[in-house]
Amino acid sequence: MSGNKEKSPVTNRPQYLTIAAIAAVIILAISFMVVIATTNDEIANLKNTQKELCDDDQQLASNLAAVASNLSRTFVRQIQSDKTIISALNSTKPSGYESQIGLINAQIRQDNSTMRLISSLASPTTLSTPTSPAALCSSP
Repeated sequence: MSGNKEKSPVTNRPQYLTIAAIAAVIILAISFMVVIATTNDEIANLKNTQKELCDDDQQLASNLAAVASNLSRTFVRQIQSDKTIISALNSTKPSGYESQIGLINAQIRQDNSTMRLISSLASPTTLSTPTSPAALCSSP
């Protein structure tokens, strides 16, 4: 036999366990750092997406308000024109003018109803639920 004494595997076991435990802690720490970095990136991406959606929502609301305003002006002009026609029919009283006035008045009522509907759809409303777009866009 040689003069070298080799350590038995049993005496080296605590060293291997310590090294394995340290390696496991290092791997877990690195994994945790990767998860934190990934989570921070995802949070930043979500905040950017939220800002873009809020900007789009505000632009859409502005566009809808402009469309509603233009439609309302058009209906007001049409109603004024219809009232002028009614005045002309009342002053000249042609044959069948009463039925024509009835039809024009029905159209005026329809136009007024449509204007009220457009106005109610275009007016900004704020929902009180925390998941509403208004709640999301007003948060910091």
